[in-house]
Amino acid sequence: MTTTLAVPSGVELARLGERRTWVRDLTIIGGLSGALAPAAVGMMPPGYVFLAGLFGAGSGAVVGWLASSMLSSARVRRWPVAGLLVGGIGLGALWGAMTGLGAALGLGPFGGGGLALLFLSALLAAVAGALQLGWFWLPYAILRARGGRTWPLVLFASLLAPGLGWAALGAFSLVLGH
Repeated sequence: MTTTLAVPSGVELARLGERRTWVRDLTIIGGLSGALAPAAVGMMPPGYVFLAGLFGAGSGAVVGWLASSMLSSARVRRWPVAGLLVGGIGLGALWGAMTGLGAALGLGPFGGGGLALLFLSALLAAVAGALQLGWFWLPYAILRARGGRTWPLVLFASLLAPGLGWAALGAFSLVLGH
């Protein structure tokens, strides 16, 4: 037996897929996560932190639009919850990678530190994005479908933003075995 995201009527469906709210909330979370995650780790210059916040907000708007578009599709709403969770992780990784790549490229040719910094920035930001959106988007969608207030969840995601940099570094070091 698989569980799907149940959307009982057209009213909830309209709330679930309302793009401007998804775009607004993921822009906020993306901007804060993009800036606060590397700032908390303290290894990147202020220009990178600023650009990561800027790219995080911009790519958050794109991800908000994509997520709301996906959930407005009847076919996607019938996916099993496990599929939706994996989709959120993948979309979050894409979101983070766009943020990290944009911030590193903004520092100059090849991110100001060669291809290694460019790759590392995109990879660590992809892990952070997967962590953030991976846990966030399904509870957010459920709250939207039920007409609940989403601002506490957005606030909680924003408060978690500084820890994302450390979590990404920890996950990366676990994979490398260090």
